Amino acid sequence: MNTKGKILIVDDEPDIVEFIEAVLEKEGYQVTSAESADAALQSMESGKPDLIILDLKLPGVSGFDLCKILKSKDETSGIPLVILSGKYLRPEDKVQALDIGADDYITKPFYGGELLARIKAVLRRIDYKGEDVNILKSGTSLEVNIPEHTARISGKTIKLTPKEFDLLVMFLKKKNHVLKREFLLESIWGYEYLGTTRTVDVHVRRLREKLGTLSKKIQTVETIGYKFIE
Repeated sequence: MNTKGKILIVDDEPDIVEFIEAVLEKEGYQVTSAESADAALQSMESGKPDLIILDLKLPGVSGFDLCKILKSKDETSGIPLVILSGKYLRPEDKVQALDIGADDYITKPFYGGELLARIKAVLRRIDYKGEDVNILKSGTSLEVNIPEHTARISGKTIKLTPKEFDLLVMFLKKKNHVLKREFLLESIWGYEYLGTTRTVDVHVRRLREKLGTLSKKIQTVETIGYKFIE
């Protein structure tokens, strides 16, 4: 039977795992689970999932640390992550989860429909197969290949996280346009962000670092946002 994709659940609560499995399998996803970070890493040796649902509180290595590990490796950095958090997770913890590379978060308890909606939104945001333009360029040195999800400077691949890649794509599509931080949050992160826009600033800073001398193309528009200059 064809499935919509492979999803790995990393959670040590059997009731939660069973509930999520039932919701996702009914929708047509292929689901596997792991109850610890070590088990999750081991399971991925036999094949990468299309998305990971990750509980922050795990025995041994925490969900925060597992997220950092996944985003630090070339072979797993592109896998989208939806964080599961406890009811009383602090706002700063949510910001930290997003800053280290998570794509979205959902707080326990949650409805199956809400989880499905968030998963579909994340997968839709990272799926560029419907784009009319496959290659984006700036000058003669910077080239972004959307289907391959790669970015190169003078032919050399630069390592970008999914969010950094999405930001670069947005900047190249909207060259010479001022992009508000709120617009970038809505377009790239796809959720209503409460509080600070620090997440955008952190990711832009990291993107600039990886662009090297081309970082000057991303200009800060004070109090508003950013503009990519061609």
